[in-house]
Amino acid sequence: MSAPTLVAPSVPRLTALLETDRSVIVRDHAVDALVAVACGVPDKVDVIVRPLLNALDRWDGKQAARILTGLAAIARISPGLRDELGGVGMLWNDHPRPGVRKAARALVRAADGPR
Repeated sequence: MSAPTLVAPSVPRLTALLETDRSVIVRDHAVDALVAVACGVPDKVDVIVRPLLNALDRWDGKQAARILTGLAAIARISPGLRDELGGVGMLWNDHPRPGVRKAARALVRAADGPR
């Protein structure tokens, strides 16, 4: 059994941590785990993308670059989400933080990838 499959039952808890935990490190790890599950267990993608999108604006955007990078990985394996995720990348393309802009551009490129 793969690691994402083992972690998949924890998606609700990881989502709650992303929404409520005050620790940046905890939220970073929650994002990483959610993205790993989405990429490793395709039937969980829809359950995971919404909370990631909702978390982009939370916490003063501290997780924005990490979330956008994760969404780029998801876009590469989920052709049905590419248009929506590419649009999200475009919305963050002018963010004042360079790391967020870079991640947003990577998301747009991933969404424009082979279909």
